[in-house]
Amino acid sequence: MACQGIDPDEVLSAMALRLPSGGLSAEHLRRHFSLRDATLQLLDSRVLNAALGCFHQDVAGPLAAGLRAYQRVVDAARETLEDPGQQEVTAVLLDPHPVTWADPFEVALSVDHEEIAAFPFRLQVGVNLGETSLVVRSGAIETVVCALASLAASLTFAGVTPPLWAPEPRPLSVRLVLRPPLRVPLPGTAAPDEVAAPERVPQLPPVPVPRER
Repeated sequence: MACQGIDPDEVLSAMALRLPSGGLSAEHLRRHFSLRDATLQLLDSRVLNAALGCFHQDVAGPLAAGLRAYQRVVDAARETLEDPGQQEVTAVLLDPHPVTWADPFEVALSVDHEEIAAFPFRLQVGVNLGETSLVVRSGAIETVVCALASLAASLTFAGVTPPLWAPEPRPLSVRLVLRPPLRVPLPGTAAPDEVAAPERVPQLPPVPVPRER
């Protein structure tokens, strides 16, 4: 997972302190409802909690896609397709460039099942890799292994700076098994299948507005 091991409560508290002046929901809801500040703060918390769903995404596909353009990986894929005696080849990248990708999404706010506001967020993920090995079989990457790497991630609301959440990069080791394997594009051949988007809930559930009593 992109943000495995995080403490959700700690992240929510940190993001709440970095919200824009006035919070998230006040501007939209006070046009339609008379709500107390405490209710608006509760709604902001629910929107942020829904946004945390973006953290549960798999890094395997985007990371492997960022490495498959290397010439050593292309050569390995071609060898496994053209040489019957080399069905599996390991390509070693000594100093690969950082692999980054972004995942924009929205959290909807609804009243009686009618959407009244949508809040845009953007998760940015980056992985710095040391020496990396890729097992290539039949023209596709099956496994990615890196003993020493670091992962950085940040969550931004509506392009506002600074990000709501941007912890220090953390070290990790990488061992990814791709199911299905990711085909490597070869010059002069048909384009490979597009890489699937990072795995997460494609549409986060709307956040209902609580009724004040």
